[in-house]
Amino acid sequence: MRAFSVRDIGRKLRWSACNARATRGGVMRLVRQQDCLRIETPAKINLHFELIRRREDGFHDVETLVTPVALYDTLVFESGPAGEVRLACRWEYPDRVVRRAGLPEIPDDERNLVIRAAALLRAEYEVPYGASITLIKRIPAGAGMGGGSSDAAAALVGLASLWRLPVEPDRLRRLGASLGSDVPLFLVRGASFCRGRGELVTPVGELPPMWFVIARPGFSLATADVYRNTDVPGSPVVGKRWSATLRRGSVDAIGRLFINRLEEGACRVEPRMDEFLRRLRRLPGPPWRMTGSGSCCYAVCDNRRRAWATARRAAALPGVCWTTVVPGCS
Repeated sequence: MRAFSVRDIGRKLRWSACNARATRGGVMRLVRQQDCLRIETPAKINLHFELIRRREDGFHDVETLVTPVALYDTLVFESGPAGEVRLACRWEYPDRVVRRAGLPEIPDDERNLVIRAAALLRAEYEVPYGASITLIKRIPAGAGMGGGSSDAAAALVGLASLWRLPVEPDRLRRLGASLGSDVPLFLVRGASFCRGRGELVTPVGELPPMWFVIARPGFSLATADVYRNTDVPGSPVVGKRWSATLRRGSVDAIGRLFINRLEEGACRVEPRMDEFLRRLRRLPGPPWRMTGSGSCCYAVCDNRRRAWATARRAAALPGVCWTTVVPGCS
């Protein structure tokens, strides 16, 4: 991924030029090459996230408005020995960026959802096929941007195509939901309204054009810990109360009126998260919010120029280890 360097900010700022030039951001893209299959699979941003209730099974019912954004992981699929799925992983950042931004080593075994997706697909269809998969990571891990879930969705799509399996979309989404609550949203096109644990996905159509400034601190957050430390509100901010904002199509209103209920739990789990958000919110310009269960935060802008100016200010702050600007799904 090519990067624009900004001299006055130095190594803190990294622009996603290959993503920013896309005219339509945040769409899973499949390219069949001569001897392999290549998939670019997007990150996501939670524009709104609310807890509805705590369920008896220990999960929460949620309502969230999610949009894919043009920050992509790449998966390359090739045929492999029967009965064996091999995974090779790497970050596409310089080592110093990986260390500074707290990006962990990527597992290449059953801890990785890509391997679990392959095992699930082979068991579901009782096939003996194998594959060699290369995963190139650009979506930060433990950041609330759905990188692992997006990779799992791409693995289901890529392996079903490589192995020529007769997979129906509903069945694929059901398999995805068994891997993780966020996986199904990456199997539909565009922005989605998600309910239940997040696995009940309803496309919402096109959103107004948006540019996202994403900032990452040098630490990750565990999703389970964040949920456990977040209180379910007595009067949740549900879809009927924010859908009018969405219909008006005001990017400023979207940035200011939506909420992320998980921020309070994230700040309880990790005091540095509270300070990180406070620093970002003291900046002039659009408001900042955490995405998902963190630790990445974002500001939404109506044009690229404003987004770049916002990113420069954010990148100069202490504790901001990695910053990028990407278009949303429009």
